[in-house]
Amino acid sequence: MNFHFFLAPKRDKEMVDRIRSTIFPERKMCFASVWERAAALVIDAFFVLLICVIASSVISAPYVALATAWLYECLQVCSRHQATLGQRVMGIKLCHAEGGHLDFVEASLRHFCKYISLFTALSGYLLILLEPKRRCLHDRIAQAYVVTYDSFAITA
Repeated sequence: MNFHFFLAPKRDKEMVDRIRSTIFPERKMCFASVWERAAALVIDAFFVLLICVIASSVISAPYVALATAWLYECLQVCSRHQATLGQRVMGIKLCHAEGGHLDFVEASLRHFCKYISLFTALSGYLLILLEPKRRCLHDRIAQAYVVTYDSFAITA
């Protein structure tokens, strides 16, 4: 048997690097701006309010608004779109560091951590101004990123 491959001469290392860059090309991550996220939030708030009005006329439960907002966000973030309707309109989506979508539990964790950000005098939301990756507290806890649809495109 020929074991010269394991000695890894310089040209073989270059070949391995070339093959690795072909299989796993370098990709860029474009983080959503504060304004894109804010606009998506306003659009989503409108849809949640509309659904709440319809749901509360059918179901007279005390926490219809919380359940509606939770299911509205989590079911859409878990889908193949990785975004709510407002986020899709603004061209942004949620993902992991590798680009995969969040599962239902992670999306639920992210949703309920938004209330922590809200009840701490919006300090969880203000973190977006300090971090270069533009993540709020709930994004950090759920290990999620809000990126544009251009993210994970192959850089040449």
